Amino acid sequence: MIKEIKDGIQILKLNKPVMAAVAVRPSAKKWGLLILAVPPVVNLILSSMLFPSGFEAIFSSFSFWPMILPALALCGAIFGMSYAAEKFFKSSHNHWGFFKVLAYSSVFLWLTMGAFLLGVLGVLDPGELYKLLSLIGAVLVFFVAYHLFLDWGKLSQQDAAMLVGIGFVAYLLLQLILGRVLVGGYYRMYS
Repeated sequence: MIKEIKDGIQILKLNKPVMAAVAVRPSAKKWGLLILAVPPVVNLILSSMLFPSGFEAIFSSFSFWPMILPALALCGAIFGMSYAAEKFFKSSHNHWGFFKVLAYSSVFLWLTMGAFLLGVLGVLDPGELYKLLSLIGAVLVFFVAYHLFLDWGKLSQQDAAMLVGIGFVAYLLLQLILGRVLVGGYYRMYS
């Protein structure tokens, strides 16, 4: 696991040989999904400790979905961008390779677990720090996507920026729509 986290950090530094290695590594799909899944699950458990009802809060739609939706929306946006690049910009790349690299780049989101740990320890209210770290993590994933479109997709800067912009808006819209459907009008992303 340590090697995978180190690879994720190298991908955030735009290390092209590491990106290429992760894209073709068969086990990287499993590790990428794990890198994406660990923060929401751990944050859900830690956040439940902040409620008087304890672990029962895990099953509340007000606790469960706000932790899970950002990861689901990020996956949807990644595959949406990959599909749009192929369909509309004639970019030829491996969708799973693209996903693996971007899933590894989400390693920054592991810092969100620190926000809830500090909350459990009574140091601070984790809400605002969690939102800030989540937004920064998402921006970093889309930053890496931009460079993948330039390097692997051979897209122009304008096309890559347009795809990433559309992907980021899709990420926010997916969260909003799923949040409204699964949580209700109380769901808030970054406000």
